[in-house]
Amino acid sequence: MISKDEDMKIISWIMAVLGIGLLLLLPALFFAFPAGFQWGSDPASHHDPLSPYVFMLGTMYAALGIVLIRSASDPRKHTSIIDYTIYSSLLHGVLMLFQSFFLEHELLHLVGDVPLLLLTAFALSVFHPKRVAHS
Repeated sequence: MISKDEDMKIISWIMAVLGIGLLLLLPALFFAFPAGFQWGSDPASHHDPLSPYVFMLGTMYAALGIVLIRSASDPRKHTSIIDYTIYSSLLHGVLMLFQSFFLEHELLHLVGDVPLLLLTAFALSVFHPKRVAHS
């Protein structure tokens, strides 16, 4: 069984790695694997893959990455950002999951950003400081 202190170290690590990933890895994946990370990258799509909305969304994820890195030093004090990350990742992932099936040219999101969003929500939920405090 993992101690509460070890749980806090794990969630701190998850938050820091996720934050760094949002700042460095997500932009790289956006261009390295566009079919899995860019909505509308397929020629059959009616969306512009480099529309201003893509960059607006990217800046939101960069901001989340910065906040997660800063909050990783004391997860117990920053449960609201953990909650936000869980809910936004879960909702975004589930929405894209269904949209991927309705927009067949977006199916590769099922091996790109969708599983990463759902994994993020799951990992943060499992090691959430409030859950750990009650176990």
